[in-house]
Parts: sequence; structure tokens; C-alpha cells
Amino acid sequence: MDQQPGGGREPGAVESSDGEPDSGSAALVVLAAYFACVAALLLYTGGRGPHSLEEWVVVGHVPMAVMAAGAVLVARCRPGLVRAGRPGAAGVGLAVAGVLLGAGGGLAVGATSPERLAPLLSGSAQWVWALLWVGLAAPLVEELYFRGVLQAALAPRMTLPGAVAAAAAAFTVGHLGAVPLPLWFLLGLGFGALAAVSRSLWPAVAAHVGWNLATLLLSANPALGLAKLPLAIAGSALLAGTLAAQGRRGGQR
Repeated sequence: MDQQPGGGREPGAVESSDGEPDSGSAALVVLAAYFACVAALLLYTGGRGPHSLEEWVVVGHVPMAVMAAGAVLVARCRPGLVRAGRPGAAGVGLAVAGVLLGAGGGLAVGATSPERLAPLLSGSAQWVWALLWVGLAAPLVEELYFRGVLQAALAPRMTLPGAVAAAAAAFTVGHLGAVPLPLWFLLGLGFGALAAVSRSLWPAVAAHVGWNLATLLLSANPALGLAKLPLAIAGSALLAGTLAAQGRRGGQR
């Protein structure tokens, strides 16, 4: 099973031996660039939101592209920081549990309609964009940065729970305007905990994808809301069983 980003690294790993900024500083620079991009685009649109398809494409996608590019750059400059390799058996179990729990939570919170997210698109284009971008791409990019890079880079500087909380706080600030904000912090804590206990990025990605896709699909079929409790129960049982099995294997070593 892959080692969680930042987990098990020595405190001395914070210092860069090649004269380049350490991972924590680089991760914070990426976050600053992301928020600077968001602020610049808000100034450009006057805070009124995009009124043309071209503006919507830029405002809705460029900041995330900046985050993705920054995360990849940091990961390439600091090999071993992001643990996104093939997960072991426990990692797979936690990923499946994450999907179930994420989907159950998304169904419990409520629907998110593609029409609201992409009003300048029409018809099937709204759904294609929502499923690919909101359902898949955005969770992958956000988890790559917030858990794969930021949480991993902060872990050597503080306790792992502290790094999980700090990354969750940054994740929440990145969702300003999406209410209720405490929900985003709790989500960040959950995704971060999955990354920490699995020592792999993929369970967090799976949970995030499950959440986003569930809220989208609920808008098309409200009856899916009936599945929230069974999904939550199944995910909790699988999570508990996987963690118990992981603990037994660790105790036998």
C-alpha cells in the first residue's frame, strides 16, 4: 500500500538541499497563485459573473488549471511527495468505502443541477460538462493539490492531524461562495483523513468523485435520495472492516 503524502517523512525533509524552496513553501505559492487568479478574474468581470460563453470558460476553468499546473510542477520537483501509485488491498477497500460514503453524503445534502452550474451551455452539453468537469476533473485536481501536495508538504512541519486540518481549511476557503462553508471544512477533514489512513491519494479522490457525482445525478432522479442511508451504512461498514484488517496486519508485523 502506498505511503500517505507526508506521512512518515523525517522532520529534516522540510529543508531543501538543492537551494530550491521547500515543499511547504512551494505548495503555498501555488495556493497564492490560485487565489490571485480568482481575484483577478473577479475584478475583470466586476464581480457580476460571466455574461458570455467565453467569459464563463475563462472564469470557470482557468483558476483550476492554475492549481493543476502548480500541483503537477511541485510534485515533479519533489519526487515522492504525492503518493498516487497503485494502492494496496487496504487502499482499494478504503477507496470503495470512500465512494459509498461520498455518494451517501452527497445524496443527503441535496442536488446540484448542471443548469445552475453551466447556465450558458444548453441541453446535453450541460450534462456532459458537469459529469466530466464537476464529477471527475475537479475532484481529481482538488485532491491532487489539497491532499496530495498541500497536506503532504505541511505534514513534516506539524502533526499529521494539523496538516489535515490546515489543508481542509484551505479547501474551505477555496469554496467561498458555496454554502454552507462548515460543510466544506468537514468534507476536507474527511478527504484528508482518508488520504492519511490509506497513505494514498486515491481513496480521497474516490470519495470526492462519489460526492460530486451523487449531487449531480440526484438532480436528474430525486428517487436516488432513498439510497443515501444504505450507501452510508455500507460505506461505514467497509471502512471499519478495512481499518480493522489493516490494524491486524500491522500488529502481526
